[in-house]
Amino acid sequence: MCPAMGWQDCGQRFYCPFCGKLSEVPWQHYQPTNGVNGVRVDKEKRPELSTGSYEILNSQKGEAAALLLAIDVSVSALRGGHLEFVTQQIQMLLNSMKREDGDALDVRVGLMTYDSRIHLYDLSPELSRPHMLVITETEDLQLPVREGLLVPLKDCISSIDR
Repeated sequence: MCPAMGWQDCGQRFYCPFCGKLSEVPWQHYQPTNGVNGVRVDKEKRPELSTGSYEILNSQKGEAAALLLAIDVSVSALRGGHLEFVTQQIQMLLNSMKREDGDALDVRVGLMTYDSRIHLYDLSPELSRPHMLVITETEDLQLPVREGLLVPLKDCISSIDR
């Protein structure tokens, strides 16, 4: 989610300005909207609805877009079933990013999980399985620049599925 998305039909659907699609909100995550601007009543309690971020890339540079998937793996996310739901949604998203010929779009993908620490995954296709880098110092966060943290989707989709 990002702040640019709009809620419609009293919070039952949301509009994505990037892909232009109107999507249903699963009943487990439904909350009504308040006022003419269509603001959800739980906006302040759900940081993903107000502090999500996105970047519009300059397509003239010829660089592939990047998608960093950040997943909450805390105990509360596990107990509440949110982790299972999110992983299903991510699989659907990545599968929808395939072209009609079966090839994946030219997008670089990174995977990050977090609880009290941050876990970054090296998704390099040369590896038999993803390697995890754990960052325990989150006060003054400096993410490492390493090969394998952002990999073309076509090279890592099977690793992410596993």
